[in-house]
Amino acid sequence: IGKARARGLARDLRWVFRLLGELRDHDLLLREVIDPLTSDELDPSLELLATELTRERASALRKVKRALASKRYARLSLALAALQSEFEQQAEHDDKRARKWLRKRLNERLDAVLSRRDAALGPDELARHDLRKELKKLRYATELSYGLWSKKRVKQYVAQMEALQDAL
Repeated sequence: IGKARARGLARDLRWVFRLLGELRDHDLLLREVIDPLTSDELDPSLELLATELTRERASALRKVKRALASKRYARLSLALAALQSEFEQQAEHDDKRARKWLRKRLNERLDAVLSRRDAALGPDELARHDLRKELKKLRYATELSYGLWSKKRVKQYVAQMEALQDAL
């Protein structure tokens, strides 16, 4: 995404996460330390601490709300949405390239299987074993394509290859 763009996004994300972290820290202190002690009668110093933490938490919450309503956050949200869109478009492009590359490799594997198909019915055990190995390579390569083509189609194709392997 480029160094300048990455630096700008990182700076703005650190800003948001710092504010959220401050709020989270107060929530954790109140929930994990103060709340378990509320069943007992609070020591005056603990009561003072609880009041101060509650006040600081409210302040941290106001800061987060202001940040989320700010122009800076709106710009950050738009920039992240644009980046997501770019990544999705790039993924579509990469998927097309991957499908083209994988289709070529699968066809090469299929050709290797088909070139040995006569071994399926022949008496030569070694040739039949070689056919089975080529079929296994084709099946494994096909299993890599689950994310690129219809899962149902790939499953059916793989099931057919497994049945052929079992028969051989």
